[in-house]
Amino acid sequence: ILILQPLLVLVYSIYNVSHEYELWVYERQVYNIHAFAFRMSKFFSGLPLDLFLPTVYSAITFWMIGVRHSDDAMVLGTSFLWFGYVMVMMHITIQAVVYFCVACFRKYELAALAGNSIIGLCSLSTGFLVNKHTSPVYISWVQYLSFFEHGNQILLYLQFDKVTFACPVPEPSNPVCEQYNGSAILSSLGYDSVNYTIPSVVLVGIWAGLIVLSVAIMHALGYKQQASTLGAFATPGPRSLRLSIDAKKRLAKQAEYQHIASTAAPEIGLRLSDVGYHIRKTSIWNRNKGANSIKVLQHVHAEIRPGELCALMGGSGSGKTSLLNLLSGRISTKHADIEGTIHVNGRQADTQYLQGISSYVVQQDHLLPRLSVRETLDYAAQLRLPRTMSQGEKAARVDDLLLQLRLTECANTIIGDDTIRGISGGEKRRVSIAVQMLANPRLLFLDEPTTGLDSFSALIVVEILKQISRSGVSVVCSIHQPRSEIFRLFDRIIMLSKGQVIYEGSNTNIFTHFESMGYKCLPNTNPADFFIDRSLIDTRDPAKESESGERVRGLLREWAQRPASFDQNVGTSISRQDPVSKDLSTHSSPVHVALPILVRRNAVHLWRHPSIFGIRLQMTMSYAILLLIYFQKLGSDQYSIQNRIGILYSCLTCVATGIQAGVAAFLLERNHFYRERADRSHSTFAFFVSYFLVEFPIHVLSALIFSVMVYFPLGLHPGILHFTLFYCVMLAIVVCGESIALIFCAIAHDGGLVMSLSLVFFCVTVVMSGFFNLSMNMIVTVVNWFSICRTAAYLLALNEFEGLALTCTPEQQMADGSCPFTSGDEVLKLYNFHSDEKTKYMLLVASCVVVYRVLAFVTLRLIKRRMSQ
Repeated sequence: ILILQPLLVLVYSIYNVSHEYELWVYERQVYNIHAFAFRMSKFFSGLPLDLFLPTVYSAITFWMIGVRHSDDAMVLGTSFLWFGYVMVMMHITIQAVVYFCVACFRKYELAALAGNSIIGLCSLSTGFLVNKHTSPVYISWVQYLSFFEHGNQILLYLQFDKVTFACPVPEPSNPVCEQYNGSAILSSLGYDSVNYTIPSVVLVGIWAGLIVLSVAIMHALGYKQQASTLGAFATPGPRSLRLSIDAKKRLAKQAEYQHIASTAAPEIGLRLSDVGYHIRKTSIWNRNKGANSIKVLQHVHAEIRPGELCALMGGSGSGKTSLLNLLSGRISTKHADIEGTIHVNGRQADTQYLQGISSYVVQQDHLLPRLSVRETLDYAAQLRLPRTMSQGEKAARVDDLLLQLRLTECANTIIGDDTIRGISGGEKRRVSIAVQMLANPRLLFLDEPTTGLDSFSALIVVEILKQISRSGVSVVCSIHQPRSEIFRLFDRIIMLSKGQVIYEGSNTNIFTHFESMGYKCLPNTNPADFFIDRSLIDTRDPAKESESGERVRGLLREWAQRPASFDQNVGTSISRQDPVSKDLSTHSSPVHVALPILVRRNAVHLWRHPSIFGIRLQMTMSYAILLLIYFQKLGSDQYSIQNRIGILYSCLTCVATGIQAGVAAFLLERNHFYRERADRSHSTFAFFVSYFLVEFPIHVLSALIFSVMVYFPLGLHPGILHFTLFYCVMLAIVVCGESIALIFCAIAHDGGLVMSLSLVFFCVTVVMSGFFNLSMNMIVTVVNWFSICRTAAYLLALNEFEGLALTCTPEQQMADGSCPFTSGDEVLKLYNFHSDEKTKYMLLVASCVVVYRVLAFVTLRLIKRRMSQ
């Protein structure tokens, strides 16, 4: 109750605050916003939720669990208020810990490591996992600074103060019954006096101290920018990063460069005839396919000619991206209706055909940040180009693209991201285009390729697209408010408003068309802005909305009534083109081809990412060090029973370590994987297996480090077979934790939400592990058969206590002079663990590893398919 609720808040909050902190650093430089003002604004804006969540949590847990038993309503009410106070203080103190960690480290990975270390350090001081009678003197001071310790004192007083439990001995005066008195239980846990005031005041002091400390650190370090080294990881990839002699010769002939692919590839043109796109709004009450549909595109007639650069223009919500997705075959008919026909060189085309002859550049650049430009293209060439091409031909294709897209100067520089400097935004966009051009498409679609770029970089990108179109590739891009120089580069304009065409033709005839309707573009006006403004409805007030709405309706009526011969050249070229053969369609690389390439690429990328590779080992080592600090070498007395249970329970929390490591690693590659699957570069199975092969050695090493650091120094059950089983269980726990992370990474897009869902799952399973809950109903028992925490706890307990001899000191003896437990088998019987089931639970742990991993693959495959649809 005390630890799990704050743990759920910790990681999600660190994820969000680490992003908000970067925004504050910018605002501090621009607007001089003080750290104290930022921190207090976050506190007061989040205070309603910070009060609501722990209050609801308290109302549910206090009454359902029965934290306090009493017939006195006043006692129950007072106990509930104290319980709610503790939960609220835990919640807001965790928020203070989050800001402290982010202020110190800024990066999510390091802040999460620090936060988990603080939680581990404070939680181990409560006396639940480590008996206070055996706690080392040199670490006992931590309890005075631990908010968990002071919250734990209040909860223990609520539970045991002035409470007497039923004694199994008939005579209440029997000395055996003394251990069933609440005061005796508090004394055994190290609390000899009851005091609510001191811990409650100390909780407030710790919370306030953390806020002051975090503000001071933010004020001192917030102005500093995180240093990055340009090209620090730009090391050679599959081959030398230096330009080959042939590439240098081609560089001297750049002005004469005309095309990338074979000149035998046919040119392609598109014709759209009365195309419409309607999204169906269905529910359990209405399954009619045609009812309540949203009309996204209506009556679209247009042509895209071979070798032309065509721009889809219009305001936000006009249907540009929808038309682009429709042309590229990226719209599923599962929840939509598509009307009309699309012809390719006079032949009607379906979705699969359009996907096979085209490439699509999405708006965001989903590239692996630690690979260089050349490495990115080299690996993409290995995956996308036919196996019939030699390695030399593939290398030549990469060199040609570097030359044509003006990337030769940055070929050896890493892509970069927010944490390490790399190439510029315009260069990233050109790398994304180069990746799509590797497959030699005859149709190239781009979704707003200039978004996020400065005007000069945007001009360079469009100039390159113009050059690509002159090589015979039909290029279609959606674009929002291009500058005048960019507008003049387009050969054809398709302007949309409310999902309908208001103009389709050359970039010169558009002036004549709008002028004929009384809308003349003045010489010093950006034509793109002028024409887009005419196509928008102004909703700022009713009068302007009515006026602009009538203007747009007039434009739509005028274009619908135009004769087909408005552009005398329209419709004469496409039909004469040769039909496109099916062998242009691209297919996924076979698993045996894609797997070694993906393994090599992912290994290189991971090795160059120390914040992911190193922190995994650091998290494992830091947690092992925490256990070594708190737990002394185990003996065989009665106190060692609680300590052994505490150690085994702490080992289960390594599931959370696997979850955090999996989220941090997979989120780096998820969007890149989705993009490659949409391009059919490889299969989901090939990616999934390659990811496992790269990550598994790290899990093997981290589990081994943790096992060696914990098992032998703490004196767990001696024997090499016992250690081997312990290590195998720890490895299974970490691997299952990563599988859980993969499942939720596939389900949810936001990293913070992924962490929250994963940790909720972990907290539920670890509570049901059996160490702290000895009686569970049938439903929970059945669910536990598929819980890695339950099966691992069972196996760890059997491995540790089976055949273990226990003793007791004089003060640990019962009233009759006997020891409470004389062997580990008696402890197993208390926890309802059966020694003859070790083999069964070994198989169950192994099954969890396999089942969790298969579920992760199935989830990733299904979600990927849903996203494609």
